[in-house]
Amino acid sequence: MSPFNQRTLRQILRHEIVSTSLYQLAQQLDTAFHIIDEQGKTLTGDAQLFDAHRVPVRYGGNTIAWLISPQHATVLATALEGMLALEMEKKAVAADGLQMYREINMLFHLHESVEANLNLSEVCNSLIGEVSRLIHCEASLIFLAESNQLQLAAGDPLRHRAILSVDTGIIGHIYSIGVADIFNKVTHSPHFAGETDYPAMMCAPLKTSDNRIGILVAAGSGPFSANDLKLLTTLASHGAIVLRNAQLYTELQDMFQSTVSVLAETIEKRDPYTAGHTQRVTDYSVMIAQQLGLPPSDISNLRLSAILHDVGKIGVRDHILLKTTPLEPDEVEKMKQHTEHGADILNCSQLLHSIVDGVRYHHERFDGKGYNHGISGLEIPLHARIIAVADAFDAMTTDRPYRRGMNYSSAIEEIKKGAGSQFDPVMAEAFLISLATVSDSQTQTGIADE
Repeated sequence: MSPFNQRTLRQILRHEIVSTSLYQLAQQLDTAFHIIDEQGKTLTGDAQLFDAHRVPVRYGGNTIAWLISPQHATVLATALEGMLALEMEKKAVAADGLQMYREINMLFHLHESVEANLNLSEVCNSLIGEVSRLIHCEASLIFLAESNQLQLAAGDPLRHRAILSVDTGIIGHIYSIGVADIFNKVTHSPHFAGETDYPAMMCAPLKTSDNRIGILVAAGSGPFSANDLKLLTTLASHGAIVLRNAQLYTELQDMFQSTVSVLAETIEKRDPYTAGHTQRVTDYSVMIAQQLGLPPSDISNLRLSAILHDVGKIGVRDHILLKTTPLEPDEVEKMKQHTEHGADILNCSQLLHSIVDGVRYHHERFDGKGYNHGISGLEIPLHARIIAVADAFDAMTTDRPYRRGMNYSSAIEEIKKGAGSQFDPVMAEAFLISLATVSDSQTQTGIADE
């Protein structure tokens, strides 16, 4: 019997309700009683009684106390055992209720943490965070199935292989059978394939009704208990639903990005002199956003806006768009309308509403002298201020039929001159810092290669 149960039983024997009920029964039988534990310590009753009849009080087949009474000792002991059983059953019901409450609270916390998030990496990290919070373990990990492999998606890989075959090792075994299990001595498992150096591990499959997603792992020194496995299984069951939603969202986003890129490339093909312009502007824009520390969701929208910043050129006539000499004033005005054409096109899609401003206002100037709305300063949306710098730098460094592109050094000087007038100075500085960082990195790589 565990120390916890021994302690609980002693508490019940001392409990006022039990003592009062036993006293009342003893009075009816016209006798007294004394209860001691196995070490002879008084628990309740008349401590003067030592030489009277003594009988054991049992629970679960074990003697947990001795009842001493001049007469009717067996009757009193039997009654006490019944009271003990009843009180322990009450405690078990209360413990089950508390455990259920904890599980409900745990699931609420889990869904509050990850349900609103559709970024796959962040969902994985949130889920292993919940494992570490609720289960005493040294490491928690997620392996996601891809092709015929299980790849580490979250967790520290230092003591675990990052890529496993779906039919290799303990984790592959759990993925194959789809049933959670405890391995308190991993090296003794017939499925162990040296995939970890943790001595103990629990694995629970991440699966929905129609998809096997991967495996949720808790690892450490152990040993893990059945209750630990129940918690891990519950987390895996509910976490799998959120993970699958994040996977589907990621797949949808990838498909959407591909479609957008194809659209941008199709438009770019109309102007052979700006080949690669869209990709370079996008890369520069993302560099600036990262330098500014913008959140991933914001960078994702910026990337789309940069990819489609010139989509409105689909509405510009070929004789203007493909002209090999400088444009006439009226042609310039028509070319300027491409930002409005682009905004109108994107407004037709509800999915693209969040990126319209970057397209519509990327030719506005910080001093208010840009087009087509003449807004200035922080009135210009953030994404438009970022794209303005990226677009201008690439335009300056790209060859056109009527002029040669500048070298990088000259273009950088132009960005510096334009900071505060043409460009938001914060965006210009972020671009120059990120550009210098990339150049230094490429220089170092070149030296290393040599």
